[in-house]
Amino acid sequence: MDAIMKLKQTGFSLNEIKTLLDWSKDADHERQLTKEEIKNLKQIKSLFQNKYRQMLEQEKQIKEIKHVLKRADYKIDYLLEKNKQESVSL
Repeated sequence: MDAIMKLKQTGFSLNEIKTLLDWSKDADHERQLTKEEIKNLKQIKSLFQNKYRQMLEQEKQIKEIKHVLKRADYKIDYLLEKNKQESVSL
C-alpha cells in the first residue's frame, strides 16, 4: 500500500501502477518470455524511462524555485533588519 501511495505521489496514474504491480507479481525469471511479454516489458520500460525523465525535470524545477525563494528570503531579512535599525535610530 505504501508503494502505491509513493508512486501516485510521484505522478504515476492508477493504471500505470496496476501495470507495474501486475508485472512484478507475475514475473517468472526462469522461463522464456513470449513475444507478447517482451513487447509488454518494452512498453513498461519505456513508461518507466519517461517517468524518470519527468521526475528529473521536476527536480530541476524544484531546485530553481528553491533558489528563487532562498534569494527572496535573504532580501526580506535584509530589509527587515535594515528597517529595524532605522526605526531604532529615529
